[in-house]
Amino acid sequence: MNDAFRQSSSFAQEVSGTVRIALPENFANHLLIPALPDFQRRYPQLRIELATSMRIANLTRREADIAIRLSRPQHGQFIVSRIGQMTTRLYASAAYLARHPTEITAQGADHQMVGWDDTLQDMPLPQWLAGQLPSAHSPFTASTLQGHLEAAIAGAGLTALPDFLAGQLIPVGKERLIQDIYLITHSDIRRVPRIDVTMLFIRDLFAEWHERLFGGKN
Repeated sequence: MNDAFRQSSSFAQEVSGTVRIALPENFANHLLIPALPDFQRRYPQLRIELATSMRIANLTRREADIAIRLSRPQHGQFIVSRIGQMTTRLYASAAYLARHPTEITAQGADHQMVGWDDTLQDMPLPQWLAGQLPSAHSPFTASTLQGHLEAAIAGAGLTALPDFLAGQLIPVGKERLIQDIYLITHSDIRRVPRIDVTMLFIRDLFAEWHERLFGGKN
């Protein structure tokens, strides 16, 4: 019944204003942005702002109304729900693997690695990558996942990528990083119509993407 009410024309007219969503760039580019036109046709008075960054927006300071995160907030009055999981593995191009071993031995000493900018070394993904390849040579760094993807495609080395983002790249090794995906908003705005419909839209979208986010390549 609640879903039916949200679809009604009278409710749609109440959904107006701006919703600012903080989320990782890969989710914005590959999930939300392609789905936004249909969503906003249903709610033409709604304005969506996407704030993408490797760094986590500070919800307590109201830098965003809604956040999609790979970790739970430790403090604050928030409504938090897990909306999925994402798997990440080491990937490389076929051209790179034609010149290097197809397995990880000697802690990656025989490999090149696409590294992360020094300012991001405390983040879970750069830490996991460094832990998988502590002895790999890293002649190139990038500060975004898109940069890592393009570098891997170009044959610059191994890197860690979410399975759904890897495309035709080849997984290397058996280790996986599994991360929970959380949808978060402030407890005092949870029932505001524009927040309500946007949260539902995001939940449905991640449910549709479940198999691609968690599983990917065998």
